[in-house]
Amino acid sequence: LPVGAFGGCREIMEQLAPLGPVYQGGTMSGNPLACAAGLAVLELMTDDAYDELASRGVSLSAQLRDAIGSALPVQVPNVRSLVGLFVGPGPTVADYDSAKVVAGNGLYAPFFHAMLSRGVAMAPGAYEAMFPSLSHSDDDLRRTAEVAHAAAVEVARTHAHLLK
Repeated sequence: LPVGAFGGCREIMEQLAPLGPVYQGGTMSGNPLACAAGLAVLELMTDDAYDELASRGVSLSAQLRDAIGSALPVQVPNVRSLVGLFVGPGPTVADYDSAKVVAGNGLYAPFFHAMLSRGVAMAPGAYEAMFPSLSHSDDDLRRTAEVAHAAAVEVARTHAHLLK
């Protein structure tokens, strides 16, 4: 079941309804079954499990950086289990403006489709993140990197004009 959460400092969070004027909603926001599933997972999580999640994020990030970087310019930002992916030339992604430049180069969509045609589904947009889970094995991460390499080689060959 999909579930998500976010947080922030009290000053920011109090801007959200019902306390503040900003409405926040989402596909599964407040869904009782999704919330119950999320709570059940949180009750099972241990410090070791969180460390393992972080390790998988670091591993996936490094493997993708190596696999894609051998064929295309790539940035794979990583914070614990959160992994981003920016394909193609551009400035170092450090904020929305720099992300917009790299995401707007036209290379992510063909890379996404090259991955999908090889059996690996990723987020369809360059601004979305990946979240490897405890269910992803080392072999899953390795296979994803191998597919990413093949996809990057294809995109570099078929979309070379976007690399300039």
